[in-house]
Amino acid sequence: MKVLLVDDSRTARMQLKTALGESGWEVTEADSGAEALTILNSTNKFDVMVTDQNMPEISGTDMVTCLRGTANCINKDVKTIFLTSDSSGSLRKTASNLGASAFVLKPVNIAAFMRIIKKVLAEDEDE
Repeated sequence: MKVLLVDDSRTARMQLKTALGESGWEVTEADSGAEALTILNSTNKFDVMVTDQNMPEISGTDMVTCLRGTANCINKDVKTIFLTSDSSGSLRKTASNLGASAFVLKPVNIAAFMRIIKKVLAEDEDE
């Protein structure tokens, strides 16, 4: 499985990358929404993207909005999991409207996160 991990926090990326790597998944990191868009518009197809919401310059929801509006992008409809410390209902609604597969609150419980990402990917196989 190929995962794109987008977070401006190096610590958060390292924690999640370690957990995903231990499960045998290939992880590509981006430290900003802008870098993630560049990666997503490349030739690399990702199974899932895990993105922080609150990042400088471009938020997770703004990045996904740009991605979904990009014609002919092989990652246009990538399964997306949002990470955030903001538990507001409006953010959940926005993420859901963008096709988010899951919404995870920070600080991330790694065991729960791994169950969520496996469920998201299993749903993809059921389609």
